[in-house]
Amino acid sequence: MARHTLVGVMFSLLCFSALASSASITASQSVKSGGGVQKVISMLQDMSATAKKEKNDEEIAFAKFTVWCKQETASLAKEIKENGESIEMLETEIGKLTQDIAALGDAIGELSDNVAKFNADVKSETAQREKDHAAFLEEEKDYSESVDALERAISVLSKQDYDKPALMQLSEDDRLPAKAKSIVVALLGTAVEKADPMDYAAPEANAYEFQSGGIVDLLKKLLAEFTAKLGQCQKEEMNSKHAYDMVIADLTDSIENSEKEIEAKTIDKEQKATKAAQNKKQLAATLTDKAENEKLLKSTQTECAEKKTFLC
Repeated sequence: MARHTLVGVMFSLLCFSALASSASITASQSVKSGGGVQKVISMLQDMSATAKKEKNDEEIAFAKFTVWCKQETASLAKEIKENGESIEMLETEIGKLTQDIAALGDAIGELSDNVAKFNADVKSETAQREKDHAAFLEEEKDYSESVDALERAISVLSKQDYDKPALMQLSEDDRLPAKAKSIVVALLGTAVEKADPMDYAAPEANAYEFQSGGIVDLLKKLLAEFTAKLGQCQKEEMNSKHAYDMVIADLTDSIENSEKEIEAKTIDKEQKATKAAQNKKQLAATLTDKAENEKLLKSTQTECAEKKTFLC
């Protein structure tokens, strides 16, 4: 369009020159014709005004185009800069999210291993507890039966004055402790070898101790000893159970806390993975926008430079 306008101006100038020459010839041939000269002058003035207007329009159009080029290139350069900043920010955030996801994965794995270990400890502690409880029940049974047998022996010997049938019955009671049985057997005059210093091999002496209450006192001491042992094993069982309950409660809390932490970290990991995927998608789109803006900027700069050269 600019080229056509310029050509029009040149053509107008040529026409202006031709008309001027023609007017000069006509004026010289018709000096007396005052109206014809005035007409030519008017035509020349009109043509000059038209040429000036066209030139002014051309200058205005060129100025507008120059402003457009400046604004367009500045706008594109700004967008390209913003694209670059967004790309840098997204790449940094994606890198951080990737590290966080990896760290969360490691933490979840470690917590899962801890849960497995805690469960194994619960199983091991429970098995040991069951074993210890079974041993306690056996020990408690033995002590309880011994206490019961001693109580019966003391009762029999306290009421009977060296009653042989009663002593015979006691000597055959398997629940009677060895020390007590050796005393009863000694009273029956049976020769029994025992390694324990509490064994009594002299029936006469034993009989005397029985008659004087010495045997009953010995049995009572044994009863007190076995009663104390029964109480001790029961106390140990109670302490053992309490310790087991404490350990299991601690392990249960550890399992529950670890599982809650696993759940929270798993959710966090999934959210970060989703965010990272969104950022990667946005990064790809921003890279595309930046490339297109750079291409458009280059093409705009080329177009503006070419038209500026042509119009000048």
